[in-house]
Parts: sequence; C-alpha cells; structure tokens
Amino acid sequence: MRYRNAAGRTRKLTLTPGITLAAARKLTAEAMLEVAQGRDPGAAKQEAKRSASAKTGDTIERWAGVFVERHAKKHTRPNSWRQTVHVFEDIVLPAWKGRRVGDIKRKDVRELLEDLAEHKPIMANRVRGVLSKFYNWMCERDDDLVSPVIGVKAPAAENVGERVLDDDELRRLWKACEAIGGREGACIKLLILTGQRRGEISHLRWYPRLTGRPFPLNRSAKENAANRSTTISTAGSPPPPRPWPSVAWTIASPISLRGSTPS
Repeated sequence: MRYRNAAGRTRKLTLTPGITLAAARKLTAEAMLEVAQGRDPGAAKQEAKRSASAKTGDTIERWAGVFVERHAKKHTRPNSWRQTVHVFEDIVLPAWKGRRVGDIKRKDVRELLEDLAEHKPIMANRVRGVLSKFYNWMCERDDDLVSPVIGVKAPAAENVGERVLDDDELRRLWKACEAIGGREGACIKLLILTGQRRGEISHLRWYPRLTGRPFPLNRSAKENAANRSTTISTAGSPPPPRPWPSVAWTIASPISLRGSTPS
C-alpha cells in the first residue's frame, strides 16, 4: 500500500506475503489509522527490523570474542588473557550461548557461580572476576546496560599464603640448586636473589658489560616483596642481548655472575 506521511512524502508499506485477503485488508486499515494519527507505519517497520538485527548480533559469544581481542590481549599478560578465553569457552558460553548480553541477570550470574563453586570454588572466583571486567567494559559502550555482576559476592574465601623461608631453609634451597646445576638451578638462585616472579626470571635477557651496575630488572620488579637491588658483575665479552636460557650461568656467593656461550 502507498500513503503520505506527516511530511507529505509518498511512502510504500509492503504487507506480509502469503496472507489472506481479509488479513491484508485488516493490516491496511491498521496502517491507515496510524497515518491518520500522524505516525509512519513504514518507518516503524524498518526500525523494528533494525532492532531485531541488532539483538541478533548482541550475543554473549560475539562480544566475548571482541572483549578478548580488543581488551584482554592488549591490556593483560598472555597467561591472563588465556585464562579469560578458558573462562568464556569452557564455562560461560556453554551455559549462556545464544543469549543477549543485556538479558543476563544477577540471578544467572549467581547460579553459574554457585554451581561451579561446588566443585571448583577458586575457579568460581576467577569466573566472577572475568565477568566483572567484561561487563564493566561493555557498560563503557552502552549507556543503558547495567552489570549483572554488581552485588554478586565472590563465592569462595581465599587464603593468600604469606609464609617466608627462613635463613636455614634458604641455605638448604641454595645447596639444592648447586646440586641441580644448569639453567634450572641458576633460575631458582636468581629468584632467591631478586625476589622477582618466576615468569620474569625465565624471560630474563643477557646484558653485556654491566660491571658494578645494578642488574636490569624486568617490569613489575619494584612491586616484589623483597624489594632488593642486586649488584652483579660480568666476566668476558658475552654476545649481544638474547634470551638468557641459551647462556650457561654460574652464580656463587658472594654474588657474582659469569656467562659463557655453550660449546
């Protein structure tokens, strides 16, 4: 059917195909009533199609993938974003796949976490953390969205270990490292001396000619609990910077560090 909208422009409204003549007459009468009331039935129909299309693309699985690519991989460490992928693919999507982001309610989040906490309480806490970050990120992009994670507490209590090795334990550990030798023993010794994280030490690089200068620490080293600086001397002329596992290390006490390329 053709009609003129409030602006006087000729518009065309296509009725649903395959309907009976009586149904077509009824739809035409309803559309003409809307025109008489100053509304545009054709524009309303197009808006309904756009809304339906937007809802189809507003699913958890779609936005979870976007969140991983645009946020997790760019702003978190590899282990962190991989855990985020694991949380979505193995826990969240099997439960919520096909649902819209805005349709998830606090009840859904609570049920998901409580079911998981029965067998994996700490993982349930991690899932809550991932969902909280995900919905906070989504809320920055949608003024009408409210995070369903707000008000949902972590399902399990976590006791963070604060035990510190005493001098005797450190002495025995050092001797064990001497017995192990090789790169593994050297890595553990550097962990003891610097107080850095395991991942930081394992990715340490060789810096030549640093005699009398503090050893260059990786990022976040200033945050470690030991907060100690270690002066390390080098001998010889090592090759240009490269991953340290390719170098044979010898660490003795008092602290000295010598490197030589393997034969």
